[in-house]
Parts: sequence; structure tokens; C-alpha cells
Amino acid sequence: MIEFEENTKYGYGIRKSIVFYFFDSIDSKKIEIIENIIHTFIELFQVKFNKKRINDEYDFRNIRGGWQKIFHKVCEVDDFKNHAHIVEFLEGDEEYLLNHRVYMILWEGNLPSRLIFHCRQQTEWEQIYQFMEYVNEQLEVHFASSGYDIVDNPWKGGAPYAVRSLKKSRILNSYMTEWDNMGYILKEKSGICCPNIIQILSPDFYHRLDLNRIDTSGIINTKMVRRNLMIDILDIKDRKFVEPELSELEQRMDSLYQMLKPIVIEYDRMMYLKPDAWEQRMRRFEYIEEDANE
Repeated sequence: MIEFEENTKYGYGIRKSIVFYFFDSIDSKKIEIIENIIHTFIELFQVKFNKKRINDEYDFRNIRGGWQKIFHKVCEVDDFKNHAHIVEFLEGDEEYLLNHRVYMILWEGNLPSRLIFHCRQQTEWEQIYQFMEYVNEQLEVHFASSGYDIVDNPWKGGAPYAVRSLKKSRILNSYMTEWDNMGYILKEKSGICCPNIIQILSPDFYHRLDLNRIDTSGIINTKMVRRNLMIDILDIKDRKFVEPELSELEQRMDSLYQMLKPIVIEYDRMMYLKPDAWEQRMRRFEYIEEDANE
């Protein structure tokens, strides 16, 4: 587990993330499936949402009448082809970093819909892996990813400081630097933004990889899940997923990057990082490879 002390002044810290991107048509049946996915997340990770934000709302508001009522109200419309519908639920408040979060953008436009979940850093990888398998069974997942994210408290305005703290480890990601861009990357460039601890790749991606390069020593694990390929860099001991020490985890991420390199692409800089810092971030695994060859 990454040692990272939460910054209480600016309100940022680490959470585990689970992200899904899919091109499914959004109809009443799909809305029911997505509702069941959120309910499963709540049950599996013991979540108690208390805040919500929908569509173009700027501030979070208290949930009254249950999250399902809000979800149904947003999704009762039938214009998903013309407008993206955004729903966000939090378990958190103005003083403390969120414990859990679900953020979704649902539509049938040029970009994929997305489901993004955050949970406590102590959450077991076994639970996350099972949840990803479950969602993959319910949706036509094009790409999914799970690892460590830097997240910020939206009431404290610490997003710029949170993004700059990504340099503490190569394996850290964030919504602002990775997941917000993935819709565009998937649609326009047909690639992914980075390797992660767990990922699910559709045939569009894994058919472009040389799967013979997978290390047979057990540092990269693969499994077919429906039509997709699931990849992780965890240890399996006594039938449980165990996270290696950070130095070992980073080395495995480097190896995984070499395997995924044909589909990892660079993309435009986001506002909180200067051009040189962004260049280093885009090539954070390349630098390791170059240094090793010097």
C-alpha cells in the first residue's frame, strides 16, 4: 500500500479507483442494470451516500429520499442521444476527504458512457476484482481500469495541489489527468492512457498486443472474461489477491507498460501541470526504460 499522508489543509489524499467505459445504448433495461451496479457497489463496499450533484449543478447537495429517487429522476428522460446526463454521489462532507464516490456520464453520443467509482484505500483487491468481473458481465465494457487515484475534497479547492502530488509515485492517477480524458482517447485515438494494477481490455485493444510478451514468472496475470481480457499485476496467495511492496509494484507496472505500449497514447496537457511536468508524466514509464538502458 502506498504511504501517503492526507493533506487536510487542501483536502486531498489517496483512494482506490475503478473506472469503466462502454458504448452501450442507454434504454430502460440498461438504466436498470446500471442501478443494480450502483446498488452492488453500495452493498459490497458498505457505502452510505449523503451528497449528490447532477448535470450542471455546481455545488453538492444533501441526498433526500434516497439516491435511487435522484437517479430515476435524472434517467427518466429519453434523449440520451442528444445530451449527456451526469450524476455524482458522494459519501463525504466539507471537512473530510470522501470515503466513497460514484460519478457517471451516460449518453449515446460520439464518446463512451463512463462509470467511475472511488473507495477507501484499505479496500481489498479481491473485492475490487470481483466487482470488475461483475460489471463486465452486465455491460459491454470497452475499457476498465483500477488502481490508486489522488482525489480532492471539492469543498476545499485543492485540485491543483492534488495533481502536483502525483509525482510521488508513477502508479498514481487522477480523474483530472487520466480518466476525464479517456472518453476522447477511446473514441478518437483508440488507445488507453496508462497501465494500471487491474485493467479490462476489449478485443479492439488486446488484438493489437503481442500477448507472447507476457511474463511467465507470474508478475502479469491474464484471464478471459466474456470477450474481454482482464490483466492484473497482483500476487495471488491462498486464493487471495495480495499487493506487492511499492518498489515491486512499480517494477511490475513498468513491465506491464512494455506489454501495453502499442495501445498507450499521449494526449493533451491539462491545466494544472506545466508543459515540462506534463511531458514527464506522459513518459513516466519511458524514462525508466531509457535510464535502464544507459
